Amino acid sequence: MLDYESLIKKYPDYYDGHSGVGAVKLLQHKLEESIHCLNEAAKRARTMDAYGDLTLAYDGLERYQEAVTAINEAYALDKGIAKDRESMHAAARANTTARNSTGDDCR
Repeated sequence: MLDYESLIKKYPDYYDGHSGVGAVKLLQHKLEESIHCLNEAAKRARTMDAYGDLTLAYDGLERYQEAVTAINEAYALDKGIAKDRESMHAAARANTTARNSTGDDCR
């Protein structure tokens, strides 16, 4: 993680350092911190990876509507996100839960 933090210090307007720290925080289950860093990355450059990781972080916090929004952003940028099994599972769970909470289900 020190490499990413060094990257942020040297190039604070470059997205990759923020995205890297966000990914590490996601793996450490520091989800709020991950979301903060990934949103900072997305402000600098909209990337499929950042939005895919945001999907996972939001899902982990049961912030399902935000997870759905994040996966939609990732998909709009690169349809290849559909090959990312973990992000797609989180998105499906989030979409189902978000629909059920609003009464917008198919039953």
